[in-house]
Amino acid sequence: MPKTKGAMTVAEAGRKGGATTAQRHGPEFYEQIGKKGGRTTAQRHGAEFYEQIGK
Repeated sequence: MPKTKGAMTVAEAGRKGGATTAQRHGPEFYEQIGKKGGRTTAQRHGAEFYEQIGK
């Protein structure tokens, strides 16, 4: 699919947004959201879930 002037692909938009987020928030942001997601997953699925996916 040819690009028109000023248009970007979904992949390009995602890459640009990710780079902007990383620049604005830094590594601590990703550490926080990773821990938050891990806690939520543990609460929802329990220890058995981690035993299964760890194999």
